[in-house]
Amino acid sequence: DADDQDQYSQPGHTHSAASSTDIPQDQGSEQLAQNLASVLSASDDDVPDNVFEAAKQLLGSQPVNSYDENVHMPVAMDPDLNPAIGNALMNKVLGNSGKIRASLQGLVQSSRCDRPVNKRSGNRIDGRRLSRLSQGDSRVFKRRSHKQAPNTAIHLLVDGSTSMADRAPNNPNHSLIELAMESAMALALALEGISGVNPAVTRFPYNDTGNVVPLLKHSQKVRLNAPKFAPIVSGGTPLHTALWYAASSVLATREERKIIMVLTDGQPDDLDLTKAIIKRCEATGIELVGVGVCFDTSHLFDRSICINDVSELRSEMFRISRDLLLAA
Repeated sequence: DADDQDQYSQPGHTHSAASSTDIPQDQGSEQLAQNLASVLSASDDDVPDNVFEAAKQLLGSQPVNSYDENVHMPVAMDPDLNPAIGNALMNKVLGNSGKIRASLQGLVQSSRCDRPVNKRSGNRIDGRRLSRLSQGDSRVFKRRSHKQAPNTAIHLLVDGSTSMADRAPNNPNHSLIELAMESAMALALALEGISGVNPAVTRFPYNDTGNVVPLLKHSQKVRLNAPKFAPIVSGGTPLHTALWYAASSVLATREERKIIMVLTDGQPDDLDLTKAIIKRCEATGIELVGVGVCFDTSHLFDRSICINDVSELRSEMFRISRDLLLAA
């Protein structure tokens, strides 16, 4: 795998980080969310020691456990830009994912359309239902029902560990990370086209650290950030720190519903830490979904899928996103 690792190695680069000011214990979640929104774009020099405590408050008043002292809030590192790769990937995604993207957007949008329902009172009678009166069914008045927009922030975490440089089974011309980047961009493009959905994509780790690499932050546009979606791998699988970053990001958004989707091909570096942080996220109302690439994530996430045929990665990620949004 040496050739693969050389091909996908990541040089050091600059950064942005995670927090800003002292946060009193009695400060509300709204203020904490505003603070985190600003700290996610701060520089490394701006980061005080209490960032982790601020995030911990946002993730609910859970009892401190023995794992907390070992977790450090990750720094969000600036990705290396590769316009050639990013634009080529964008063109490929636009060409190959158009139908499935339109299908996802159409299904979600149509689920929100006003549809007639029959009620027992109202101003408009549904003539087709009058015969039901003789059967004791008084629901003959027609009303329009309206379903709200999804109002959902979705954060996709993409495993960029060295094992993701492996050739994809049944698709030896591409590595797992290449397919993951293509799927992530395609999904983000589809989601940003749906009213009420706010996507983000983060790759982890940065080099052999617990830091992360945001490729698309919430409220940003995919096309402008395409050069960040290069298929780069490095390090292990510090999922626990990546989850802290993703949780802080979704909690800082205005959307009512918060979802983190994790795309990974292997066991996290620290299973106990990962499980502890997953519990914190769930207790705060964040929904988590595991997408395993030839790897079962059901021991981590209550909602998960395992994709053994990587050629189905993109379509399966679209399917689970559709199911999540239609259930909103």
